[in-house]
Amino acid sequence: MKPRLPNRISGVLLAFVFAQICLCTGHSQENPIPNLIETLKDGDRAVRAESFGELLKAGPAAIDPLISALKNRNVNVRREAAALLGRIRDPRAVNPLIAALKDDDPFVGYRAAVSLKDIRDPRAVNPLIETLKVKDSLISFGAVEALGEFRDPRAIDQLLTALKGPNPLLQKLAADALAKLGTAAVDPLTPLLKDPNSDVRIRAAGTLALIRGSVGADHNMLADQNTDLRRLGARMVEIKDSRENKSFEDEALFRNASQLKKRLAELESAAPAAIQEKIRQLRSGDTSSKAEAADQLGRAGLSASGAILALLETLYDSRIDKRVYVDGGVPRLMIMVSPAAAAAETLVRIGEPAIEPLVAVLQSGNDDSIKAVVQALDPVKDRRIAEALIPILDNKNAQIRDAAILALGTVKDHEVIDSLIAALKDGGRRQDGAIHALGLIRAGQAVEPLLSILKGNDTDTRKAVIQALGQIKDRRAISSLVAVQKDPDPNIREAAVLAFGQIKDPLALPFLITALNDDNARVRESALLPLKNMKDPQAANLLEAALKNPSPRIRIGAIQALTAAKDPRTVAPLLAVSKDKDPNIRQMVIQALGQIEDERVMGAVGVALEDSDPNVRLAAVRVLGKMGNSGPAELLIAALGDRLEIVRVETGWALKRLTGEDFGTDRDRWKLWLNTRRKTATAKP
Repeated sequence: MKPRLPNRISGVLLAFVFAQICLCTGHSQENPIPNLIETLKDGDRAVRAESFGELLKAGPAAIDPLISALKNRNVNVRREAAALLGRIRDPRAVNPLIAALKDDDPFVGYRAAVSLKDIRDPRAVNPLIETLKVKDSLISFGAVEALGEFRDPRAIDQLLTALKGPNPLLQKLAADALAKLGTAAVDPLTPLLKDPNSDVRIRAAGTLALIRGSVGADHNMLADQNTDLRRLGARMVEIKDSRENKSFEDEALFRNASQLKKRLAELESAAPAAIQEKIRQLRSGDTSSKAEAADQLGRAGLSASGAILALLETLYDSRIDKRVYVDGGVPRLMIMVSPAAAAAETLVRIGEPAIEPLVAVLQSGNDDSIKAVVQALDPVKDRRIAEALIPILDNKNAQIRDAAILALGTVKDHEVIDSLIAALKDGGRRQDGAIHALGLIRAGQAVEPLLSILKGNDTDTRKAVIQALGQIKDRRAISSLVAVQKDPDPNIREAAVLAFGQIKDPLALPFLITALNDDNARVRESALLPLKNMKDPQAANLLEAALKNPSPRIRIGAIQALTAAKDPRTVAPLLAVSKDKDPNIRQMVIQALGQIEDERVMGAVGVALEDSDPNVRLAAVRVLGKMGNSGPAELLIAALGDRLEIVRVETGWALKRLTGEDFGTDRDRWKLWLNTRRKTATAKP
């Protein structure tokens, strides 16, 4: 028996021999990739790791072979290919990775999900959501992790299902993903605070706490779960805020509202005993008990009106305690306990009786009390509150200003919108805040005033105006945005292109296509996305015309946009470009045709097998190999005569996928198989 070389030595020797062949044939840049993929089959992890590293270095050149490797019979090859495609982060891999989510091997599906997370292409969101409907699947872990990074509200329902599921690790991943979705997840999560399963309640409360501090979490409910936490081997560590409580500045607050203070005092003295107890707790308790009292008053409705004065005092308590739940020495959950945030939330819930006091805080409170109130306002339904928010756009604290913008962005009152438009003339921070708020409101009456500001010189202000015009989606802005496309600042040009995409008016189409030729890559990418999503028939006509544009960038962008439609009507214009003088464009056309189901495709791709550029020929082989039937077999057998070994090897693999037969690159055996098949077909009655 001949001695067998260890796997690692044989792998290195194979690589050396292959390198020598490459040097002799003059194809050193093309041959290594298929060979490296083949070594991914090796049972030795060290050999696979070495090949993995080399393929990663190859970058985009390895994309198409790795995509083909996702269908390899060897599970190690499929697993490593799925992981590599995510590391390289090329958008061409998105659809193949989506298909790999359904691989028979769960590790392949898991790695495909993680890779889709790394590429961050929105096409992956719905397929990832669908994978969560398969119970007890390893892929669920990757899908939940990926959906958390996409932060798409469409995933909330399935993430909630995962949160309520039996697997504790999947519960934690789902909680983390929902936390990343932010305020969109608050309302769906809140009912879970009353779920019969204590683990679900704890996860839901923790997630709400991460999203909104203490506002969303039911601390009493969490406290009730301490028995369950001990059962799980967990304990709670409280971290007290050591800062002194700031005194209530009633003189400043009621300087111009002495009658208001008197009315609130009368309401307090007439409050029922249960409310009086909570008032005492607000004034004498520690941080946690004050927050709990405020939360409980929030559930009391209008009957909590007697506690308004005590709640106003609590707004000035800016201390924040932390409850950290530790399991095995590892922090698992942290709850932020803020009396001021809880008091602000309760005052907003009380409604009309608390409106005048809230306005007084917004006008005369300190920064901590103003911040607590502004962050609790969502949405703003009262004009008096909205009018009091506008001066806050000038506040020196950026967090307060941003919260005020978000709150004003929910306003529907026309008089408040007019006040925001008037604030556009003020300049500075108030002007910037008004611009952002009007964009969030989508106020059509603000278009002309905003356009007048667009003529200014401040880059940040002009960019904010363009973003607002995009949100408003009014075609009156198009002509001004067209002029902006020539701005020397790429950030301004990018903002204009994104605004065109939001407006979605056919008038903007020619300018989006022109932007495909921009010197800045971000501007080009920003133009491509709306073109892909544009459903207007004029878009297809303009994109077809763009295929003849002298700029290669515009031709490439037009091909990508037309490919996204997957419409058979685009076959004819794409066929016309398949003979473009630029080999990169010819390659892209072949790849694009491969995504369209049309009988004309096979013939056009077959012609590309004789292209002068090897990358075009490889693209043709791969497209024919994915057609799902043996129709292209004759074309592929002819390609086994290609002068490059890599093309011949790829062709052999393609024939194997199509036919189930495996004659490698032996052209004569494949011809014999084809002739036998024809005779058999002819002999059948």
